[in-house]
Parts: sequence; structure tokens; C-alpha cells
Amino acid sequence: PWGDVSLTAWSAAMYLIVFATVGSIYLFTFSLRKLSATTASVFIYLQPVIASVMSVFILKEVLSLNFYISAAMILSGLLLFQWNSLFGKKVVKR
Repeated sequence: PWGDVSLTAWSAAMYLIVFATVGSIYLFTFSLRKLSATTASVFIYLQPVIASVMSVFILKEVLSLNFYISAAMILSGLLLFQWNSLFGKKVVKR
């Protein structure tokens, strides 16, 4: 079990924990100081899509149909979430 896990695998897991997880939480918290919560949350939801697209260029990964379906679902959700601020009528109060 745990003794069979190589040092390379442990190193990769630690890298993911430290840089990907803690780093992204820190950047999200930092972005909340500069941006609105709505804008910052959009970046959190786009993170898996951006990471997958970057893997194509950096690691030469091939994206599957599941990625395109998932990306479409994420982008559709974000569009619905932002619909009023993007296309809603602006009401001017006097």
C-alpha cells in the first residue's frame, strides 16, 4: 500500500497540494481584494477549462469529447449566472 508509492509519486502529490491547491486558493483570496466577488468567482469556475486548454499547448494533451461537453456546461452556467449584468436592462433611478 503506502510503501509501494514511489518518491516521484509523493513529490507530484506534494507539488499539487502546495502549488495547485494552496496557490489557487491564495490567488483567489488575493483577487477578492482587487475584484468583486462575482468577477473572482468567474475565474474559479473557468480554472478547469483554462488548465485543460493549457495542457494541450504545454503537454500536447488531446482533449476528449467529455472535455468539450464539460466546458460547454461550465460556460453555459457562467453565461446564465452573468446574463442580467451582460444583457439586462439598465434601470436608472432618479
